[in-house]
Amino acid sequence: MKTLKLLIPFVLFAVAAKAQLPGNDFYERYVLPVSSQQAPAGYGLSAASPITVGAYADLTDQAKVNSLLNRFFNTFWWNDNAKVEYIDHTTKMINSVNYEIFRAVKPGTKDTVSIYTDLYKTGPIYVPEGMVAYSKERLAAQFAPALQQLKSYEAATDKYADTAAKNTSFRLISFLQSNVGLDYLMDQDLIDPIMSNYGLDMDFKACLVRSYIFHKFEYIMTGQDNAKVKAFNAMVDDYMDITKKHAELATKDVTALMVKKS
Repeated sequence: MKTLKLLIPFVLFAVAAKAQLPGNDFYERYVLPVSSQQAPAGYGLSAASPITVGAYADLTDQAKVNSLLNRFFNTFWWNDNAKVEYIDHTTKMINSVNYEIFRAVKPGTKDTVSIYTDLYKTGPIYVPEGMVAYSKERLAAQFAPALQQLKSYEAATDKYADTAAKNTSFRLISFLQSNVGLDYLMDQDLIDPIMSNYGLDMDFKACLVRSYIFHKFEYIMTGQDNAKVKAFNAMVDDYMDITKKHAELATKDVTALMVKKS
């Protein structure tokens, strides 16, 4: 059983390697851009060469602060493929500069490593010694179970009425809200006309919005061009399929919106 558990990450990476990888936009939303150049000696391990995250460069934009911090936490893994777990942090002033020092535990030991960051300055990001950058392959492997679950949902014969399909869609939307962000996956110019239609059945409306979100996620995760247009066109297909099974759900004005885009 232990051997099987150890093999699972490698199987996921093998699947990800064969599949299309996430596009740059989504990848860089998840991690900080890392330089291909070798890190300076002692990079990230002392105040002399901190990681310039820049999260506090504009404290008036709390969303950006949180985004940059989360991207920093995602960016590095240990070079044995273990995730870097930050257990605490302290603020320390050194030579009149505030540094945030994050402490991480080395895999398989009780030893800790102190990672020095300057959250006020921006600059090139390098990979500290003993670590590797979080790759597109790893990102694809992380989200592979969600894509597999999405395929199961897409195979449902009636996404609107089937209880199992609806439950799957609720789990997926909760996962995406926590791990991607629904604002990132929703395009208001395409979704608002549906959301603001008061004549459309509420459950059907929610089903269509989920359809758009799921397909947008699928296309950006597999690095496809024109994910926005493809997601809309896939939602049109779902609308047509569901209204064939449930004709009472169709409305004239929404049907008029369901025209595929090029």
